[in-house]
Amino acid sequence: MRKARKSSALFLTALVTILFASAAVAVSADGPSVAVKSGIKVPPPQLQAGFGVESLVSELYEGLPLGGYGDRNGAPSEGVHDPVYARTLILKSGDEIAVVVCLDLIGVSHTLRQPLADALPADLPITIDDIMVTATHNHSSYGAMASPSGSIAMDTLFRATCGTFNQGFLDETIANVVESIKEAWNNLAPAKIGVGTMDVPELTTNRGVDGGPIDPQLGVIRVTDLEGKLIGLMANYATHPTCHGGSNMLVTSEYCGAFCNHFEKLHEEGVVAMFIQGAEGDQRPTCPLPHDGAFEKTDRMGFYLAGKVNEVQEHVGAMTSRPAIDFSMQKLDMPASGGFADRLKWAVALHESWFSQLIIDDTLIMSIPGEPCAQIGLDLKSRARETGFKQAFIFGLALDHLGYFVHRDNYAPESASTHQYEKGLNFYGPDVVDRFLEIHFEIFSPRPFLRDAPETAPAPGGGSEDF
Repeated sequence: MRKARKSSALFLTALVTILFASAAVAVSADGPSVAVKSGIKVPPPQLQAGFGVESLVSELYEGLPLGGYGDRNGAPSEGVHDPVYARTLILKSGDEIAVVVCLDLIGVSHTLRQPLADALPADLPITIDDIMVTATHNHSSYGAMASPSGSIAMDTLFRATCGTFNQGFLDETIANVVESIKEAWNNLAPAKIGVGTMDVPELTTNRGVDGGPIDPQLGVIRVTDLEGKLIGLMANYATHPTCHGGSNMLVTSEYCGAFCNHFEKLHEEGVVAMFIQGAEGDQRPTCPLPHDGAFEKTDRMGFYLAGKVNEVQEHVGAMTSRPAIDFSMQKLDMPASGGFADRLKWAVALHESWFSQLIIDDTLIMSIPGEPCAQIGLDLKSRARETGFKQAFIFGLALDHLGYFVHRDNYAPESASTHQYEKGLNFYGPDVVDRFLEIHFEIFSPRPFLRDAPETAPAPGGGSEDF
């Protein structure tokens, strides 16, 4: 993490490295792999990783409203079809700690931040600035969690789509999140990590305009023990979890949870799968397998996705036990753009939010506090590759929810009739993509860590390349 508490350690590391270089001390060819960033070589520490899973099914409240569809009118839910969870991955490399929490919920708000910070145990060496909380954007899980955000626009939207705020349920959810973090911390063990991707265009389509952009990339971050046995993984893909419509009144984990269930069944007990949502703002799910009804659609789509993820993870051959890890977080302004009507909308929106980045060697993970449309995600990934990163992922609905973010292309005169719903809930105008590019590549200013050589050579036809 780019924090003051680590500045002295980083200075000493750099100083020692320079002294060794000036003394012409060579690193043995069979010694540890070396990461290079900004011209300074730093042998990274041994990676430790751990997963934690905790149920979010309420034991205190029945009939909580579901989140996602205004046509439910905040009506009480009618039971639990299948459970929803908080899933956590912790990566620890020396003093660097990155915690990724994903909730099977419609979204998260910045109002979760302080209560979660207050709930972290004093003996747990994790701060709120180490934690990126995301949501799958499940439209058939609990609502009722959006406490007043400070924005008239967002509070009205959350009330309409998620029902009345319930403080007790928020407290219960935070307690469950903390349990998942504690479990992940207690499960920390020496590990290896690798990254792979595959294009899977058949699971999504653009709902804003026929034939519009999609992001077909399925990204996988794979974690094993030192012997290569799978511990768990994160899968990153971009499409709305809306297999169920507003008529469904049962809590269910949607295709995201079905993927996790099917993937975990393919492997030994204890393997954990996490689904992280991407730039899904204008993406609609499609299922290439035959199905009858919404519940079967979610199951078949999850089954199909699990097969693709398994294919990717089996080909991630370039695994390292000493990755260079860098996690950082900042609270930044969200300025207005566009014409008078856009600026009126901005006036009732949130004017700042939290952003984070996670670098794992030459992979860049960028968080977005809401729902970016696919072209925005594609632009960010393209800039990451231009910056030297081999892989780039978007973690949407992370740390906050500021609504939709629509690319300027969809504001062009010839696109006036497209993305009407998404543009109606974009409070930052047509130039929001420029702000995200500025945040992630000028303010954060990330640079890839380049490894001299992988500890484990990629399998034939595999590795962290696209395939």
